[in-house]
Amino acid sequence: MSHKAISKYTGCEPKAVRYWLARWQENEDLSNLPKTGRPRATSKKTDLKIVNIAKREVNITSSDISNVLKKDGVGIDPSNVRRRLRES
Repeated sequence: MSHKAISKYTGCEPKAVRYWLARWQENEDLSNLPKTGRPRATSKKTDLKIVNIAKREVNITSSDISNVLKKDGVGIDPSNVRRRLRES
């Protein structure tokens, strides 16, 4: 099947078809590649702690959650606390 035919069948641009076919031919895998950039500041365990604290203490601020975690030996900025709560 030609790139043009695949493009028409899938509704994708021919350039996208060429890209994905080339990627498949290169390593026979189309899964997502590892992301670049800075690693997360928190672990999944810490993320869970943040959510649990927020659920337990309804009116607690991100600064307060950050202070609670610092007492447990986990230094995390309040902005990261807010980000983790938005993600949950």
